[in-house]
Amino acid sequence: MREKKERMKKELQGDVKVSGKKAKRLDKYIENKLRKDENREILAKLSQSKIDTNLFTSSKTIGQGKETKRQAISRAMRERKAGVEVDEDGDEILFERPRQQDSSSDE
Repeated sequence: MREKKERMKKELQGDVKVSGKKAKRLDKYIENKLRKDENREILAKLSQSKIDTNLFTSSKTIGQGKETKRQAISRAMRERKAGVEVDEDGDEILFERPRQQDSSSDE
């Protein structure tokens, strides 16, 4: 960081003698420029490690106890859509055949 600052100062200042006030302005300009470059690099790194927040569960369901069937199906569908490996329970929930009511037992 220090080397970049010195290099930029030499490039911008050149061989010209600069007054104290202009030197301070130049230093401030260089610091701002370096800080913006550093922020840009950090944001680029963060964008590479971005995660999908669709699989996060809401904090309002923390104390709820057992997961309802509708919530389990919804969770399994989200995991499947995101490409996350769904466990056996998730597959069982997703591919469960609907129960058919027997009409003969009602008569």
